[in-house]
Amino acid sequence: MLQVEALQGQVKAVEDFVDEWASKSIDTSNRVHQEHVGALKQAKENMKQLKETETKMSMKAEKLEQRLSQESAEMEQLTASLGKVQEAEKALPPKIETIKENISSLQQAADVTKQGLELSLQEKQAVLANLQTIKVDFFRTRLGLRFDRSVSGVLRLVFTQIDRKNPSREYTIGVQVLEENEELYVVRECSPPVDGLDDLLRILNDNNDLRAFMLAVRGKFKQLTEADTATAPALTAA
Repeated sequence: MLQVEALQGQVKAVEDFVDEWASKSIDTSNRVHQEHVGALKQAKENMKQLKETETKMSMKAEKLEQRLSQESAEMEQLTASLGKVQEAEKALPPKIETIKENISSLQQAADVTKQGLELSLQEKQAVLANLQTIKVDFFRTRLGLRFDRSVSGVLRLVFTQIDRKNPSREYTIGVQVLEENEELYVVRECSPPVDGLDDLLRILNDNNDLRAFMLAVRGKFKQLTEADTATAPALTAA
């Protein structure tokens, strides 16, 4: 009887030990499970944050790449512009020399023009002197010529002694000397009109021989009068 009770006591002690061990094992298992669940939850949270961080970094990297590409394009444009500027700088000295040569040529042309103007003024002074030195008495007595100067500066050459039937008939040509013109002489009037006057005026401006011009104009007037006289009888007979 005593042995049975002792045996039961031992069994009870073993059961208590097993129960205690089992209880501790379950508690440990639950704690480990909770820790594992917490670790998994934290790992998921960390993974989520890592993905968000990765997305942000990827976007930043993309923007940075775009910015680098834009800056590279701008750098290429600046390099090209710098090349053009350098080429322009290289081209400046020849252009400057060309401009200097053009200025020199213009200056020479201006000097020539100035000399031409001075020569023209000298020629015009010679014209005025020529008018003063013409032998007025000779032309008046031999050619029936007189000089009338108008207020406007036109020198009127009045010829007579041309028409044999009417010696006092007047033939007039008005000549003016211009002081600021390429041509020294211009004709302001001619009565009666004669052919070939432009050619006579051109010759006068070329050689400045007023005496020859007056004789040539008188010859034109005489030819015109003789032609009119020749046609007059035919008109009367008709």
